[in-house]
Amino acid sequence: MNRDLILQRIRVMRAALAMRVIPEGADKPLPELPPVVEIDPEDDGEVKLWNRLMPKFRGMLNATVKNKQRYG
Repeated sequence: MNRDLILQRIRVMRAALAMRVIPEGADKPLPELPPVVEIDPEDDGEVKLWNRLMPKFRGMLNATVKNKQRYG
């Protein structure tokens, strides 16, 4: 291959890798968080979702830790 062609391809590849994509709306501030968040202890939706999507790790979110020790 011609050396100039190789250098040109390298420049094009570097330019493509250096491009940044800025998402639409990135200049707008995030919405305010609510001052109080209520958590329902009876809600187990996240456990059901985890078990459905991660069957290999079913039961991990509601597992009981044995021999728990605090380090530090």
